[in-house]
Amino acid sequence: AKGHVQGAVNAPWGGTAISDILVKLPQDKPLYVYCYSGQTAGQAVHTLNVAGFDARSVNLGFNFGISKVEGYEAVMTQEANVPTEAITVIDPAVQEALHSYYAGLSDVKD
Repeated sequence: AKGHVQGAVNAPWGGTAISDILVKLPQDKPLYVYCYSGQTAGQAVHTLNVAGFDARSVNLGFNFGISKVEGYEAVMTQEANVPTEAITVIDPAVQEALHSYYAGLSDVKD
């Protein structure tokens, strides 16, 4: 609601949002992942790479990285970008492993 980089897809950390959206992400171009500080993005990047994506973390996240770049406001939007079509095939064993991983995060969040 506060805004995000144009074209960004929101997949919240915790729960299965990331594993649920894998089949809707393009596998033919790099994915740039960012979060508030950069910490959870790095973990998400690893799981995306395991699933066959070319994922990269945006250094220092939004708060310490993106928002410090002069003119960043020009590429921000509040319009939601929600992919709806399955466009990527994920190995079922990898999909299940990542789904289990993300589902289990809520058990250890504290």
